[in-house]
Amino acid sequence: MRRCFPCDDDRYDVKLLMGHLGSLVSSTSDSDIPIRPLHASFYDFLTDESRSHDFFVDASAAHRNLAFASLRVMGDSKGGLRFNICSLENSYLPNSSVPDLEKRVEESIPAELSYSCRFWGTHVGSTSFESPLAKEVEAFFDGERLLWWLEALALMRSLGGSAVTLSCVADWFLGHVEFTHVSDAIRDTLRFIRTFAPTILRSTPHLYLSALPFAPMQSRIFRKFAAKFPHTPRIVAGHVENWPPMEKIIHMNACVCS
Repeated sequence: MRRCFPCDDDRYDVKLLMGHLGSLVSSTSDSDIPIRPLHASFYDFLTDESRSHDFFVDASAAHRNLAFASLRVMGDSKGGLRFNICSLENSYLPNSSVPDLEKRVEESIPAELSYSCRFWGTHVGSTSFESPLAKEVEAFFDGERLLWWLEALALMRSLGGSAVTLSCVADWFLGHVEFTHVSDAIRDTLRFIRTFAPTILRSTPHLYLSALPFAPMQSRIFRKFAAKFPHTPRIVAGHVENWPPMEKIIHMNACVCS
């Protein structure tokens, strides 16, 4: 991920540094295991400039670098997100009946891509607002990468975390009227997920075969992407125009007081 940081100066080989910190952090010898401080006081020391001086880590700047890197990892043409990332042969089987799905996910979604999909919104929401990063986020919502992101999350069984991701990004855009269209895209995506998450989680190909075709005609996600998947079902009559004001009906067997 460091190779995708916005500044060249930050693209050093982190292994050269971490190999000398075995007494302070865990997993310095295994690149597949996340590095964690052995004691919380080390994090406090690094993020307090009055104590750490030359070793000071600006948390907001670190989140900024990781936000850029996460978005670029997902958008990488070679190892990033793509349509049908796990090469599922058909849409007839639910995910639970694909015998080697876990192996496919592990082989097709490497650790840096998995991390980027799950935490890019947290990093965006934890740094100061700036136009270059906002434009990166804008580009994310403007292409099919948005659908590929939902596909990857569903295959990793992490689709539930997308609401937190999108909420963090929505809060980050508050007050910036020049990016109102991005905020609208976030709200529309949230509504899409809340409506169709059970379908997508049960059989991920139906993100394209069922969820997208049945999204309201005036929803942004339908207008933006439906035409890009021409070999999917089309509703010829009774297609809902807009998202209904009521999202869900919860049926109970007893009285509910609120």
